[in-house]
Amino acid sequence: MNKQLHLPDIPASGAPPSRARHTFGLLSTVPTPTELDPHAVSQADECRSCGCLRRLANTGRRMGARRAWSLDGGKTWKDAAPPCFLKKER
Repeated sequence: MNKQLHLPDIPASGAPPSRARHTFGLLSTVPTPTELDPHAVSQADECRSCGCLRRLANTGRRMGARRAWSLDGGKTWKDAAPPCFLKKER
């Protein structure tokens, strides 16, 4: 991927590059233990840019569907989406 250069007559802004948006694709199965079913599993999407996981699982007090994100491969889950960052250029 080539870096975008500034135009000859216009000076560069100096601002950091904008962050990418998550692009989820590949589905995988991740364990989702709950109080009622310790062996439950759910489907998780993986972001193609940063490797972040997103799942929609029946968790919480009332077992309603909740969306959660993980940056460490599914070990810990957070309710807020982390910013997406591009992997290093190849």
